[in-house]
Amino acid sequence: MKGIKRKKNHELFRSIALSSIILSILNLIIVGSMGGVPSLLPRCTTLFYHFNIDYRLGLEEVEDRIIREPYHELLKLYDRHPNWKFTIECQAEMMFKIYTNRDYEEIKDLTNKLLERNQMELMCALQFSQLFYAYPNDVFELNLKLANETLESLGLLNKRSNCILFQEGQYAPGLVTALNSPHAFNIDTVLVSVQQIRGFRNPNRLHEDYPVYVVQDENLGKSINLLQYDYFPRKEAGYFHTWNYLYDAELAFEDEQAEEEFTVSQDKVKAFEEEMLLLEQQGNEFFTCSEWLAHCEDVGAVGLLDYYIPESNWNTADYNSSYTWCSNNRGSSDDGEVLANNYRCRQIIRATHTIHEKYKNVISIKTQRRIEALFLEAERAWLQATCTDSTGLTPRYYERQKAEDNILFAQKKCAQILRILGNNVNLINRSRIQVDLKTGDIYREERNFISLFQFEKGNIPLSTLPLNIQVLVINESASDNNILQPSITFLKYQSLDALTLIETFHVYRVDVFIRGSHDWADDSIKKISIKIQFKEETKNFNSIMYSPSLKEHEVKSLNRGDYDAKPLYIFLPLSNGLVFIPFSENSNEGIALIKDISKRHVSWLWEKDYIEILETNGLHMDAHHRFYILENVTIQRALKFANRINLYPPWIVSKDVSLMQGNEIYQAYESMKNKEY
Repeated sequence: MKGIKRKKNHELFRSIALSSIILSILNLIIVGSMGGVPSLLPRCTTLFYHFNIDYRLGLEEVEDRIIREPYHELLKLYDRHPNWKFTIECQAEMMFKIYTNRDYEEIKDLTNKLLERNQMELMCALQFSQLFYAYPNDVFELNLKLANETLESLGLLNKRSNCILFQEGQYAPGLVTALNSPHAFNIDTVLVSVQQIRGFRNPNRLHEDYPVYVVQDENLGKSINLLQYDYFPRKEAGYFHTWNYLYDAELAFEDEQAEEEFTVSQDKVKAFEEEMLLLEQQGNEFFTCSEWLAHCEDVGAVGLLDYYIPESNWNTADYNSSYTWCSNNRGSSDDGEVLANNYRCRQIIRATHTIHEKYKNVISIKTQRRIEALFLEAERAWLQATCTDSTGLTPRYYERQKAEDNILFAQKKCAQILRILGNNVNLINRSRIQVDLKTGDIYREERNFISLFQFEKGNIPLSTLPLNIQVLVINESASDNNILQPSITFLKYQSLDALTLIETFHVYRVDVFIRGSHDWADDSIKKISIKIQFKEETKNFNSIMYSPSLKEHEVKSLNRGDYDAKPLYIFLPLSNGLVFIPFSENSNEGIALIKDISKRHVSWLWEKDYIEILETNGLHMDAHHRFYILENVTIQRALKFANRINLYPPWIVSKDVSLMQGNEIYQAYESMKNKEY
């Protein structure tokens, strides 16, 4: 199949995967030029291949080429050497395509052959490679569920590994509890990079280095293993151990001179095979990931992780924890808008589900099945949009557009469901319906639509706030950089959750609106910064509390002094928007900062003296950052507030997709210039 041509431009590859480097390292090991100590130990290699069919999100011809070229060639290589054990990691969607497309019959049969003889290990936890730490746990849970159902339908569920690596090396502490889902029943180990383990260590404490660490959730008595991979060989668990192939397997044998990406070079395959044969002759053992884990456990090379690793990606120092996928705007994308649009789609789907659940018993079984099929279409499109490739290192225009198109597709499916329900239930045959995602209440008349806030005062002075806020816009095409004044509104929040008592308290709403270039080819707005600091020099953000991703109903205390200030920058995704600063170490009261994720969703930079909302590398669409400040509030109230406005707000849906709450952004998408840049 004819695919896109390789682009020779300024974009970086998404991986620094260079098989020649790894082969050179292996050569050095074989000839003994790495010193005397390694040669005294038995040698082993864990063979690991990470595949991503959404490497070029939205291009089906590239998906096809990845399956036909690097994936198929890799299987053929290992079929020739049955004693070389290896691990494949991919989305369940990739297995679904291989097993349900007759054009891949030979590839499916070879996959089955290698699985049946226990030579190939299959890592597969999610249907689509979601940027999971940016969204609530229910999104992750749905992704697990779809993958579980897919693998079971293909007869692969009992072949799934107990280990998993998440796209872009994602890790979040909430995985300890999230992976205790029945849809991840056998998964107990997450692969993380050596940089993630070492980068977050307290520099003033010494730690023995283990290949495997156990992370515990003391409240629930649950734990998972962190299996540490390294980019260089090292002595561990009684072996001189090498990880191979750590990076994007699409590039492992790529012919870089070929016209089309991911075309395999047979010379590279042959060279790799020869290197592996030399290793085998030297007595090297080959492990799958789960076999290496089991060996480490057998010899006691396992330690308890006694420090906290927040949300992060592989090569943490370079990617600054979650910043690269949530704030850097590199390539043809605005991260904050893409993530917010994906988040808004969650609200639309949940609201539509709520209406369906209430009225499904009065419609026919046939109609229910039709609606369930529409929900599946909507959810699959939405989950693919949440994959890591629509933001990150260098998303291309078609990847951004694929996310936009998928969300619009999901919205249209929800509108179609509401039309079907309206045709069967006259009570909800309305142009717009509001659903309270917290209580499940449905409001059919617009005059009865609820609001969580009442305006008290508008446009109050910045000096009224308990915190200093400085807004900076750096525009290379302007003579002066702009220092903006945010808009401050004083509101009264009304909790509608209580049956007999309506809880109210006052909050500050801060709105910062920054006009983008409105041109995907114009990167002149290089940086926007909203820096939040205390007015008093004696106060800072050294100690904070936040909700870890995938654990939005809990809070965790963090101390910035536990981490080396340089070069480590800690960006927190804040999947429910909450940052809480207690008045003192043991205080339950303090100040809360809570972002409105539906407006714009980026990671916040956490430093000892400030919190910063930071976006770089070009601002194309308008950025509307909205956050709330709660004074003298308890952590319990702040957590409840954050989840109410972000996870469970009132949300408007419609049988007319243009009237959906959140759909209005598509007018802005249409107005952008150079949409294919």
